[in-house]
Amino acid sequence: MNTPIPPLSQRLRAATRASHRRLERSPIMARLSQGRNPALADYSALLAALANPMAEFDRAIEAGLNSHPDAPAYRPRSPLLGADLAALGARPPAPGPPGWRPRGPETAGVRYVVEGAALGGAVLARQLGQRFGPRADPACAYLRIGEGLAPDHWSLITAWLDAYGSRRPEHGAAVIAGAVKAFEQIEQALEDP
Repeated sequence: MNTPIPPLSQRLRAATRASHRRLERSPIMARLSQGRNPALADYSALLAALANPMAEFDRAIEAGLNSHPDAPAYRPRSPLLGADLAALGARPPAPGPPGWRPRGPETAGVRYVVEGAALGGAVLARQLGQRFGPRADPACAYLRIGEGLAPDHWSLITAWLDAYGSRRPEHGAAVIAGAVKAFEQIEQALEDP
C-alpha cells in the first residue's frame, strides 16, 4: 500500500523548521525580537544584511512567475528594504558578487521563504514599534508588507504550492531544495551583519 505524500507546504515546513529556528536564534534576530537591548542600528544592520539576498530572490521569483502563471501576485521586497534603509539614514550595501541563482522549481521554494518572512515581519514590526515608538514607523515598510496583502495571502500561497506539488510531484524535491538554500543564504548574510 502506498503512503500518500503530504502536501508540498507541509513538506516545506518540515524541511525548513530547523533553519527557521536557527534564524530566530541568530544574535541580531534575538536582539531585535526578544528585547535584548535592541537599537535602531541593529535593525538597520538586519536590513542591510538582507538587501543582497532579497534582491536575488526578487529577481528569481519575478523570472519564475513566467513558469508559474497561477501563482499569486508578487510584490518585490528590495525596493521596500532600500526605502527603509534610507529612512534610517543608511545606504543599501553595494551589490555583492553573483551568488546562488534559483531557477525553475527552486523559485517556488524561495517564494515560500519570502512569503513566510512577511508573517514574521509583521510581528517584528509591532515589537519595534513598541520599543522605539514612532521613530521606527517610517522604516518598517519591508516588515509591514504583509499588511498590504490580502488577509488570506498565506493561505493562497500554501494552496498554490500544494496544487503545484500535486500537479508536478517530480518538482517537489527541487522546490524544497530551493527553500532550504534560501534559508542558507539568509543565515549566511546574518552571520556578519
